[in-house]
Amino acid sequence: MSIAYIFQLFVRSRLRAAWQKRNLLLFVAFFSTVYVLCTLLKDFPNDMHRMNSSDFKVLQMANNWMHPKNMTQIWKQMDRLISPAGLYPSNININPFKEAIRSAKIVKADMFQKQVSYKWILTLEGGQQILFKPILLPRDHKAKMCDSDCEHPEYEIAAFTMNRLLGFNNMPIAVGRKLSWYRDIAPVASNTLLESVNQTSAGDLCFYWQCPKLENMSYFCFNKGVVYGSAQYWVNRGIETFYNKNRWPYHDFHFFSDTKEFFHYLQGDDRYCKKFRSEPPYTEDRWFLHIIDMAVLDYLTNNLDQRHTYLVDNSSQPFANVMIDFGQAFCRAFSGAQLLAAPIYQCCQIRRSTYEALLHLKDTLPEKFEWETEDDPIYPILQPGDFQDMHKRLRELLSLLDFCLVHKGFKNVLFD
Repeated sequence: MSIAYIFQLFVRSRLRAAWQKRNLLLFVAFFSTVYVLCTLLKDFPNDMHRMNSSDFKVLQMANNWMHPKNMTQIWKQMDRLISPAGLYPSNININPFKEAIRSAKIVKADMFQKQVSYKWILTLEGGQQILFKPILLPRDHKAKMCDSDCEHPEYEIAAFTMNRLLGFNNMPIAVGRKLSWYRDIAPVASNTLLESVNQTSAGDLCFYWQCPKLENMSYFCFNKGVVYGSAQYWVNRGIETFYNKNRWPYHDFHFFSDTKEFFHYLQGDDRYCKKFRSEPPYTEDRWFLHIIDMAVLDYLTNNLDQRHTYLVDNSSQPFANVMIDFGQAFCRAFSGAQLLAAPIYQCCQIRRSTYEALLHLKDTLPEKFEWETEDDPIYPILQPGDFQDMHKRLRELLSLLDFCLVHKGFKNVLFD
């Protein structure tokens, strides 16, 4: 029985009682009550949902996402959200987009050719592509060197979650996805992809692959034809990387002419910050502060494989900064604390919004991260040790920023 029907019965009964008793006071009391209820409930839907018409349309499409036409509209909506500020605004609900990436029907599957690790490029219903990275290694596997192993796709999801919690919103949406080789991939796979997988005498589906800097080919098998991995939205724009000789050196050991210079850099010599700020495009605050945001996320995730990438094409919204490639993050083989935090303690400048987000996460990170990832097919995203290390680095980062604030003052450290 609906609320509207119950309310209708209530109105009829009160009117009947008032009419039978011919009581003027009952009529007045009744209509006063109805007026108050209507006033209170007038804005009820807006207060409950807090969504604009655009959000509502996206949710409507997501509720009927099996229809190809609706899927096309969802992908177009995602592309329209791209702006110089990021890949999507902070104030929208991205769950419909995540669900579409996680669940949309695959219509084409192929090997991703530009790769140093095993990846697939999947085309979903509606024409959108996603980059799928199968999970190849045990979840508790740790590399001996930070760039010597296969990628951990779950770290892409962890980095995306942190990017979102920090309010950066400039990393392509990444979610976990469970696939059946026989149902989802094989019927639509290219010959190249089909030939990469062989069936053993025991019935297992396996393939050979050589991870970066490993001498021997490795043998990986899917469990009963089921493939778990990360599915990341493919941004339909050109993505380029800044490569100039005086680019920010914190992710490039070859920048330094000798070991002594490198240790000067690690000890906080601000020459590198000044030199960096004098080079276009980092003379502009927007580009410079993006590098600081990169350093924050790299430091929290202990990611040594980062580059400054940005969108550039003939679209209406070029030059948005993007963060990609976190498959080798959370490396415990090397503590890159000093190296990755160098832009922060050398320049002592950061966005006010980033600093406030870090302060908020100091006490809420476990709950927030859990809330964002608990429904993911490959949950838990991080092992307990990885999460504890990240939470520890968060507290260390805030201590470093507090030092900057004390010695240089709020107005010289925090940028709006």
